[in-house]
Amino acid sequence: MGQSESTAQIDQLVTHGGQTDLPEGELPKTVVICGSMKTYPLMVKIRDKLRSAGLNAVAPVPDEPSTCVTLERKRVASKAHMDRIREQDTEAVLVVNVSWPGKAHYVGPNAFAEVGLAFALGRQAFLLHGMPAAYEDELSAWGVKCLHGQIKPLLDALAAPHLINSSDWEQTIHFAPASGQ
Repeated sequence: MGQSESTAQIDQLVTHGGQTDLPEGELPKTVVICGSMKTYPLMVKIRDKLRSAGLNAVAPVPDEPSTCVTLERKRVASKAHMDRIREQDTEAVLVVNVSWPGKAHYVGPNAFAEVGLAFALGRQAFLLHGMPAAYEDELSAWGVKCLHGQIKPLLDALAAPHLINSSDWEQTIHFAPASGQ
């Protein structure tokens, strides 16, 4: 597959999904979800839950299941996700920063770059859990808000048309890393 075909395929997958009860002509606010691809199933569950609240939530394109994910494919996928953050209707990024053994509230290099881009563009940025010690100074200076597992602050900040039941939310964000992670 050529580079332009690969980019077009990824662009098709980065959608503006979600149905809302907004007045005709008014678009829902967009939240771009970021995080380690090891948490991709969780990012999809969060995307779906945010859509149920009337937000347009966008998750990254998943890595190909084979072991031959090329640097070119990663570059194209990263660029497409960053382009989505740049779009005018994007209000915020949400980093799904789960803890791994020895890495509390992990924020990887791509997610850190995406938060930096959001900051530079004047977008809001949220961490699903707490602040990672490694980036505390930068993320705090950029005004990143820690949700500590709670969704209401994000819904309030974006004036979401619907609420999410807190017990449903807690069930949604439960994440158990696969063995060996």
